[in-house]
Amino acid sequence: MMTRKENSILVMSGCLTERYKEELQADMPEIDIFTGVGDYEKIDQLIATKQSTFSPEVYLATETSGRVITGSTYHAYIKIAEGCNQACSFCAIPSFKGKLHSRSLSSILKEVQNLVAQGFYDFSFISQDSSSYGRDMKLSDGLIDLIKGVEALEGVDSARILYLYPSTTTFALIDAISDSPVFQTYYDMPIQHIDSPILKIMKRGFGEKKTIELLAYMKSKPNAFIRTSLIAGHPGENEPSFEKLCDFMEAFEFDRFNTFQYSNEETTSAYTLKQVDQEDIERRAQILGEIAEKNTLTSLENMVGETVTLVIDGESDEHEYLLTARPLRWAVDIDGEILVNDTSDLSVEYGKRYEAKITELAGTQLLATLISAI
Repeated sequence: MMTRKENSILVMSGCLTERYKEELQADMPEIDIFTGVGDYEKIDQLIATKQSTFSPEVYLATETSGRVITGSTYHAYIKIAEGCNQACSFCAIPSFKGKLHSRSLSSILKEVQNLVAQGFYDFSFISQDSSSYGRDMKLSDGLIDLIKGVEALEGVDSARILYLYPSTTTFALIDAISDSPVFQTYYDMPIQHIDSPILKIMKRGFGEKKTIELLAYMKSKPNAFIRTSLIAGHPGENEPSFEKLCDFMEAFEFDRFNTFQYSNEETTSAYTLKQVDQEDIERRAQILGEIAEKNTLTSLENMVGETVTLVIDGESDEHEYLLTARPLRWAVDIDGEILVNDTSDLSVEYGKRYEAKITELAGTQLLATLISAI
């Protein structure tokens, strides 16, 4: 039995509530207010009236939305769209977030300008399907338009795009990212698998040949950093298809990749398909995890001797005389850290950029020496 503080108000909100609104309201009478994914800015009104509500549209921030950014004084995420037009067999997101709903380009650029005025200079642009940005607004190359718009703003020194979708990623978009003086040559494109029959079951819209063509083109770009995600044990995946995936992942050598164990989600088209045994799912995920570790180690080894632009984030947990830093080419939190063990007697400010030389790889940890402040 849950103990409630006197006069407290208990609110349940978000994706789970949106997806199971009827069931949760019936089964959890102790909750005072239920709301889904559309009323975040109305939470004060809901608390004042103690009313549950579910807006028909997903919430999408604008440049006037008040934001409290924690964890960084220089980096911010920018949501460019909500919802998704794809029909992946394993994904329930469209069932409760709906179709693609893009923000206007002017709204995005105004938010970036507002954050630049507050001292932010590094940005990650994100949505469920970023390469489809603007298609609901009849923009044929919306993400390229966004790249050009951000490049024209003063004060944006670094940016990257997260979550490209294979069938909506074009060679022109790959070029626009690579050629940009502001955007990092950073490609985060979850492929989920490489075997064409499995991709067809997944309803991914692209087969092996075209996926590899895109990835190879990305890899041909100077200083490209390529990240992807996979699903282990999707219905229909047999040992030969899994071995084919492993062979490809070992050969291509992504800079980073994540593996997720298949989870059977209600309302998805894969829910009623014959499932892979859980033991096989776990075994396959472990094998892919080991390949990912090798890929990452190779990527780190290739950086030894490079001069990079990095940001000092603070004192390292490893030792008080070590500083933790992130190359601007890497995404925040997910790509790791570099330890600075020699400051060259430079004055160090957290959140400030420095040129640094990667001197060695100690185990799985890169070490760097600062060269100069930027």
